[in-house]
Amino acid sequence: MAAWATTHVTVEKKQGEDSTESVARVLTAKQRTVELARMLSGSPESASARRHAGELLGAVAAAREQW
Repeated sequence: MAAWATTHVTVEKKQGEDSTESVARVLTAKQRTVELARMLSGSPESASARRHAGELLGAVAAAREQW
């Protein structure tokens, strides 16, 4: 489902001594592939998960061209 999104945002929590801050940022195309790989396998370093994430994003792009 995440591969169909047009924009991918990640939220990170930064905890300091006296405060906690949440930071949201829009991911680049490369960061998005890494994040999808993490969602698929639990490991953003997994080469096979990165390939699969790339395949998913490619399939979505091809499907969108058909519309």
